[in-house]
Amino acid sequence: MSDQPYYAILTMVFATEGDIRIWRDKLATFSTPEAISYLKSQGQKSLRIVETRENGVIKACCIWEYENAKAREDCQIYWSKWFEFEGEFVAKGGWLRGEETFAW
Repeated sequence: MSDQPYYAILTMVFATEGDIRIWRDKLATFSTPEAISYLKSQGQKSLRIVETRENGVIKACCIWEYENAKAREDCQIYWSKWFEFEGEFVAKGGWLRGEETFAW
C-alpha cells in the first residue's frame, strides 16, 4: 500500500435545516474526545465539514483525511458503527475516496 495521504469525501444535499442539524448532531456524537484520540492513533488526521446554502439548497461536504489508505481501513472499525445508529434525516449523497495526487 502507498504512503500517500488518503481522503474520503462525502457530498450531501439535505431536504431541510432540520435534516442537516440531525446529521451534524449524529456526527458530533461520533466525535467525542475519546473517539478522536482513538482515530488519531489509527492514522486519521482530521475531519472537516463545509456547508453552503444557495438558492434554497442546503449542501455539505465532509472530508476525512488519513495518513494513508491503510489508516482509513483501520479507522473503518469505528466509522462503520455509524450505520448501527439511525438518524432520521433526509439527504442525497455521493462519495469520493482516494489518494492525494497533487497538492501545494
